[in-house]
Amino acid sequence: MTKRKPSWFDPELERGLSPAARDAIQWFNRLRADHVSDEDRNGFTDWLQSDPAHPQVFQEIEDLWNGLSGLPEARRRRRKAMTRRAVGKGAVALMLAGGVWSAYRTYPLADYRTGVGERLKVTLPDGSRVDLATATALSLDDGPTVRRVILHKGEAFFDVATDPSRPFVVDAGGGSITALGTAFAVADADKGVAVTVTQHAVRIDAAARHIRLDAGMQAMYDTRGIGAPQTVDQSVALAWREGRLVFVNERLDRVVNALNRWRSGRLVVMNPQLAAHHVTLIVNLEDVEGALNQLQDALPLSLTSVTPLLTLIHAR
Repeated sequence: MTKRKPSWFDPELERGLSPAARDAIQWFNRLRADHVSDEDRNGFTDWLQSDPAHPQVFQEIEDLWNGLSGLPEARRRRRKAMTRRAVGKGAVALMLAGGVWSAYRTYPLADYRTGVGERLKVTLPDGSRVDLATATALSLDDGPTVRRVILHKGEAFFDVATDPSRPFVVDAGGGSITALGTAFAVADADKGVAVTVTQHAVRIDAAARHIRLDAGMQAMYDTRGIGAPQTVDQSVALAWREGRLVFVNERLDRVVNALNRWRSGRLVVMNPQLAAHHVTLIVNLEDVEGALNQLQDALPLSLTSVTPLLTLIHAR
């Protein structure tokens, strides 16, 4: 496994690290990314299982990060000294390198942001109202002829104030959505951008194509094109605005992917047959962890907590 280091990173700092510690640091940073692919999750699981020592090494790296990010400065310096002796002098530098890059991916200069598990309601300068879902960042780029919002990551619902002289445009995932007097949601997900319209219509422009999307419909797009519009149950697709996640006869792996957006750490389904099981579930966003108990009651599965950052879901 390879991972490009920041341009300022000194490779000499890796000296003294064991191969397992080096891999654990890279996996830790990769799992903190905004978008974690199924390939990454499966690769991490394979790495954990390839050596009985790997889970412990990963736990040490996680403990290091928790110590560096959550302790007062004096204790942080002592923890850094202890960790250099325990896992090698390069570990702290590598963790901080990953931490700096992780912080950059949270878009600290965005105008509006939410953390994992948070929601936020804001009113924009033009009077438009926006609901931000978990781990979302957006910026404003208003001009005299257009009201532009850049959705860097996450999901947001827009209730657009009328202003015929200045169109309202959301840029996300290499495309744009122009409001046609409307309310709509935009979600930048792993497999593309999902647009859900609740009132009137929008125009989607992506990959040199454009379509009109009317109320009650949803469409996906990415850099390759725009998918066919589909009828959507808004009470399910946008239930997060009411503090719930609703899954109706949904595959377990898709349920798990959604839960991962709203909780710290990662859930990983270990068995392909289990992943294909269908689930009907309502999750209270004030108690996302309670959904794990619901899943254990509904399906023949068990949970194994490898670290506070990783829980494996097995067939029972």
